[in-house]
Amino acid sequence: MTFRGVTEIMNQRDIEISTWVVVQARKFVSNLLKEHEEYCFYSEEQNVREKIQSPIIYVEADGLRIKTCSQNEKRKNTDFSHYVVHTGKDKGKIQNFREFYSIKSVHAKQQVVDHIYNHYEITPNTLLYTRSDEGTGYTAHIFKEFCSDIGILKHNHYHFWDRWHIFKYISDHTTYIDKEIKELFNQSIRE
Repeated sequence: MTFRGVTEIMNQRDIEISTWVVVQARKFVSNLLKEHEEYCFYSEEQNVREKIQSPIIYVEADGLRIKTCSQNEKRKNTDFSHYVVHTGKDKGKIQNFREFYSIKSVHAKQQVVDHIYNHYEITPNTLLYTRSDEGTGYTAHIFKEFCSDIGILKHNHYHFWDRWHIFKYISDHTTYIDKEIKELFNQSIRE
């Protein structure tokens, strides 16, 4: 939503503000969020009691594109990096779940590496399972860099596509094949 659009909506609710106020509020909130991230990082560092011992660490990554507007540019797409770190499911609940978002991909990757390094016990037998859509910045090569940064042996890293992209790849590359064979592909993946 544009800054002018925000002022129009607020004026409809009998709250009169100018576009300048919206811009200043956005800057103020951006600074607060940045300070909050830094505070959380340093406070977590001090509160780390005992490192999590897990034979497998899962890292999932994907990008998110959102249309944004600023005063200088009319329309712009902003890419967010989204990472999820966890140790698997137990009784249907994801264990040690943590999410990371950032506008800068490098910043999000560094947050993930720092989190794993500070919160998980890494042994020579620790496995790293990564999953992504193989988009720009989320290839297997990027996750191999995670291994060297964290200290996990490269032969203990396994990279997978996510389920939706596997099904899309199959449907795109089997357009001229019988429906029975397509269904066999899909069934074998589901099992």
